[in-house]
Amino acid sequence: MKVIFLYGPPASGKLTIAKKLAEKTGISLFHNHLTFDLAEVLYEPFTKPFSDYCENIRLGVFGDAKFAHRDLIFTFFYIPPDDINFVNQIIHIAGEGNVKFIKIEASIDTLLDRVENVDRAKYSKINSKSVLARYLKENNWNQSIEKTDSLIINTDNLTPDEAVQRIIEGYNLRLN
Repeated sequence: MKVIFLYGPPASGKLTIAKKLAEKTGISLFHNHLTFDLAEVLYEPFTKPFSDYCENIRLGVFGDAKFAHRDLIFTFFYIPPDDINFVNQIIHIAGEGNVKFIKIEASIDTLLDRVENVDRAKYSKINSKSVLARYLKENNWNQSIEKTDSLIINTDNLTPDEAVQRIIEGYNLRLN
């Protein structure tokens, strides 16, 4: 099992890039917000029970994908130190060396310019400049995942297709 793990702040382009990468490689896309819709039925968003439920669902999907011999592209907003254990569990499920990390970066100005894009509302994503600014201020949003080698892609002046090409070349991914 291989996991292509895209992480970075909201509005950096993770899902847009992940969709294009899935199209080009045929790898299944499991984006972070798929679990939010289900968790919101049961829990208040962004509470501890909500987050724990999302994490349990995600880990279950990774376990099922391994059992089914399926690779996954996954998107995530990594916030240390809270998410370190989650990342380690994914590495454990997929196997050491089978998780390919891609850190998607963008400047705060770029993030704020993109956050109000109408596509973001479809997935209940942050879509307000003031909410994003507060969220970034409150969280350790720009750190890389510890003890991993991440391919770093800054999307300030890069198209999604160019970012996908860098990922394909950086990890020698096969095209569909």
